[in-house]
Amino acid sequence: AKITRDELAKAKLLKGGQGRPFYAVGGTWRNLARLHMEMTNYPLGVMHHYEISADSAANFLKQVAKAEIEKVKGIEGVSKNRRSLLPYGAVVLQEIMAAMQPSKIIVSALGVREGFLYSLLDEAEQKADPLISASEELARLRSRSVAHA
Repeated sequence: AKITRDELAKAKLLKGGQGRPFYAVGGTWRNLARLHMEMTNYPLGVMHHYEISADSAANFLKQVAKAEIEKVKGIEGVSKNRRSLLPYGAVVLQEIMAAMQPSKIIVSALGVREGFLYSLLDEAEQKADPLISASEELARLRSRSVAHA
């Protein structure tokens, strides 16, 4: 925790985020969110824009950071390759929360790679609604009228 705390002290921007949401982007954050969803019996399987209140996150992260990860309720819903990283991710997120004091955590289902690929799209593609675009493509593939998609 001390290493994380020392490194975060160099990140002056964290203080500017006080009281604002922390947007968690990355695989370990997604798997922590998946575990939180499992532990709280969250009824939806939708990860993108999943929100965890600051209070709920603090209790959850404390539990994950100190637990034998394989014995944590809901761990079977988390990728086996990521399980060993969860306690470390929990400690880092605890330190981020202590430094930033966010209002909540919002999880992105997308990562840095997707953001980079998105940046390569032209402006018109970036503005396109992905649901509408996918529906139009599906309609074309199924030989249906796009107007009726």
